[in-house]
Amino acid sequence: MNKDGHEETGAPAGPSLKFELMYKSQKIAALIGQNTGMDGVFSTILPGVFLLRASRPTAPIHTIYEPSLCFVAQGRKQVSAGSLNYTYEPGAALAVSVALPVRGQVLEASPLEPFLCLRIELRQETFAGLRGISTSQSDANCLHPGMGIVPSSISLEDALVRTLQLLAEPREARVLWPLLEKEISYHLLSECSSPVLRQLSLPARRFQHITRAAGYLRRHFRKSDAPKDLSIWAGARTMTLDRDFRLVTGMNVAGYVRTLRLQESRRLLMLGIQDPCELARSTGYFDASTFLQDYSTTFHSTPVMDAEHWRHTSRPAGEE
Repeated sequence: MNKDGHEETGAPAGPSLKFELMYKSQKIAALIGQNTGMDGVFSTILPGVFLLRASRPTAPIHTIYEPSLCFVAQGRKQVSAGSLNYTYEPGAALAVSVALPVRGQVLEASPLEPFLCLRIELRQETFAGLRGISTSQSDANCLHPGMGIVPSSISLEDALVRTLQLLAEPREARVLWPLLEKEISYHLLSECSSPVLRQLSLPARRFQHITRAAGYLRRHFRKSDAPKDLSIWAGARTMTLDRDFRLVTGMNVAGYVRTLRLQESRRLLMLGIQDPCELARSTGYFDASTFLQDYSTTFHSTPVMDAEHWRHTSRPAGEE
C-alpha cells in the first residue's frame, strides 16, 4: 500500500529500468514542449489526443474528465473527484474509466520547467476488442474506483513517444494512429494491468449500470427531478446503484448531480450570467439560497466575487 492507502502494482524497477523510463519521460516532455510553446490545452491532428502546458502552478480547476489516460512528463498535479484523490508526477499516468467531474490543480511548474502532460481519450470499444487480456472471471464481478494511478512501462512510454512523433506526419497519422491507439490500450491492460481500465474491457453489468447512469445524469442534471427515475433507466435497484456509483465515482448520485450543476453554473457565470436566481433555475436548483450555499462551500466564494475576480484575471491555464 502507498501512503494514500491505495494498492501499488508491479515489481520495483531496477536502476537500468528506472533510467530508461526517465529517458522516455524526458523525450515525451521534449515533444510536448515542441508542439505547444504557450500555456493552455491543445487539440492535435490525432482524434482524442490533447497536450497540456502550464508555466506556473494553477488555482483549482473544475472540469469533467472523460475516460482517458493523462501522462505527466514534467511537473506535478493533483486531481480529486469526491473521495478519490491522487497526486501524480513525471513518469506517472492517471487513468479514468468513467466520466467524472473533477477538481484539478497543477502543483509544480515554472517558466523554465513547465507542467507538461499528454492526455489520450480512451474508447470502450477499443478495450472491448482486447477482452480477455490479463483478466479472470473474478474481474467480471468486481468494481474498482473509476480513477487511479497507472504504473508505467517501457512499452507504454515508447508508444506515447511514437504518438507524439506522429504529430509531424499528418499523412502517416491517418493510418498509424488507430493502430497505436489499440497498442496503447493493449499495454494498459497487459503490462500495466490497471484495474481502473480493465473495467472498460469487461462486460460487467454493474459497471455498465454506472456508465449508463453517469451518461443519463450528464444529459439531464438541469432537471430538478433528474435522479428520481435513474435506477429504472439504468436497470439497477436504487440501493445497489447508489452503493456502486459511490465506489466508482467517489461520490453518491446526489453529490455527482450537485457537482455537475455547480460546474455548469460557473460556466454560465463566466459567460456573463450573474443573477443567483437565474443561475439556480438554469442548473436545476429548487431555490437560490441552496444554490448559493453549495456554491460557497465548493468554490469558497460567491458568484458575485467570482465574477469580479474573472474580470481582472484570465481563464486559468490548463482549464479543459
